[in-house]
Amino acid sequence: MKKEKLKEQLNFNTQKLASNKAITLIALVVTIVVLLILAGISISLVVGDNGLIRKSKDAKKQYEEAQANELAMTDEAGDLIDETVTGNLKGTKETKPYLPSGDYTKVPGTSLDNGLVIADKKGNEYVWVEVPRNAEVVYKTAGLNITEFSATELASIKTDLVNYAKDYRASGWDDTWYSGCGIADSGTYTDKYNKMLKSVYQNGGFWIGRYEIGIDENTIRNDSNKSTTTNHTPVIKANKIPYNYITCSQAESLAETFAPSGYTSSLLFGLQWDLVCKHLETKGTNPGTSATSLQKAINSNSTDWGNYNNANFDITNTDAMYSEDLGASWKKVSEEADKKYQKASNKSVLLTTGAEVRNSMLNICDLAGNVWEWTLEKTSYGSGPCAISGGGYNNIGYTNPASDRSNGDATYSGYNVGARVS
Repeated sequence: MKKEKLKEQLNFNTQKLASNKAITLIALVVTIVVLLILAGISISLVVGDNGLIRKSKDAKKQYEEAQANELAMTDEAGDLIDETVTGNLKGTKETKPYLPSGDYTKVPGTSLDNGLVIADKKGNEYVWVEVPRNAEVVYKTAGLNITEFSATELASIKTDLVNYAKDYRASGWDDTWYSGCGIADSGTYTDKYNKMLKSVYQNGGFWIGRYEIGIDENTIRNDSNKSTTTNHTPVIKANKIPYNYITCSQAESLAETFAPSGYTSSLLFGLQWDLVCKHLETKGTNPGTSATSLQKAINSNSTDWGNYNNANFDITNTDAMYSEDLGASWKKVSEEADKKYQKASNKSVLLTTGAEVRNSMLNICDLAGNVWEWTLEKTSYGSGPCAISGGGYNNIGYTNPASDRSNGDATYSGYNVGARVS
């Protein structure tokens, strides 16, 4: 009897223990399931689309964007202050572009990197030519501490600039006064030249016309009888007929009309032409990327970026015009059936200013080819002291590259000679 009771008690305890284990196992499973659900919720809160990590990244991105916008607004405000209050443009330690007066504005989309351009109220445009204020590269003799600009100091500045751009110099030619250049006397010539040296030294560069001097009226200049400068409005704008058939003296008179009060404008001196070439070599990007290839393109063969007889290129600027008869008649590219003009090799074609972007570098248009440009440089030829530079549309790009010079006498004016403003 006792054995049966003991056996029954043992069976009861065993069943109870099994029941307790089952309850414990179920509780464990429920606990694990709850934990997994909580873990899933936690992971979603951390790494989900709206999780903490995503929100943290978004917050960081928004902060960085706000910071960048603030910096951009600060830069824009600084530029605005520079341009409207101080009259200066954003520059660097080595170059300090300036606005000649309040009538000039910066052309949007241009900069020191791609060719800084300003325009006056009439729409005439100018490009900044950088000449670095750098004692190691440029001013090895003069240094950077000149303030008095004595004759000796100005001579040192000239020496340094000549050496800096020596690869483009014309041997035996110099910026010296001669009758027929359009400047009254040697004293006036020297004063103007020294002003140029001082300005280049102080500002790290100078402005030149973006385009060759053109004619605002739709008037054809096609013979030497039109060598007078009256009844024509000279402009520095795109898509204008080059102002040709002018003597060096007449070109200088035109150039002097562009300067606002308190400033000086003229034809380029020979040294300035060299500095333009050096600027293109130093900062240019077309047709090559290295200084060596650019120097060759400027100094040896400018066919690939100039309007020469041997150049072959298309013009898609429908506002441009071209003349196949030395300027006697002109046609608009927009009048072509396919709205494109194909300039063939071995064909002399005079173009309006800035006709094709191919023919520009750092926003300086037509420096190579199109029309020769009068300068204030004196040649080594006694009978032809007036220097012209850059080659013409009837020349060959490797015979008369951008740095090339030729000469004319004081009375010469021709279909392939024009001018550019400094």
